[in-house]
Amino acid sequence: MRQWLPPLPSSFRTPDALLPSGPVNGRRSEQFKETAAFRIVFGGEEPSQVMADLDIHNSYTLRNWVSLYQLKVQTGLFVSPAMTRTQKRDILALQQRNEELEQTLQQANLLILALHTLIGVAEQELQLPIRKKSGTKRS
Repeated sequence: MRQWLPPLPSSFRTPDALLPSGPVNGRRSEQFKETAAFRIVFGGEEPSQVMADLDIHNSYTLRNWVSLYQLKVQTGLFVSPAMTRTQKRDILALQQRNEELEQTLQQANLLILALHTLIGVAEQELQLPIRKKSGTKRS
């Protein structure tokens, strides 16, 4: 997938909400893993550069994160589990859920941007008419 996308412009900045944080109890957060994978899959960065920037020491771990992220992108699994009745009454749980939904929305928006870029590059470089043209008639 990376070969279709040009590198991100130097002015591109990862939104603060998607910036990775360090490990908690020796484990990286899902947000951290997805940010690393996003940089490789859609940002066109080399895995070695991402590993150096984010202090990741194991290439197999990063490869696994990228594989899981690609699967998530292919299946469109940016979803959150339903809240229980008890959670719906708890203000802290609702606030946490709101933050999760905002992060999910940002991830979905980044995915949309990446896919539009992918389509644009494919149409331009390969002269493939992918997007529906306005005014076309159904056959």
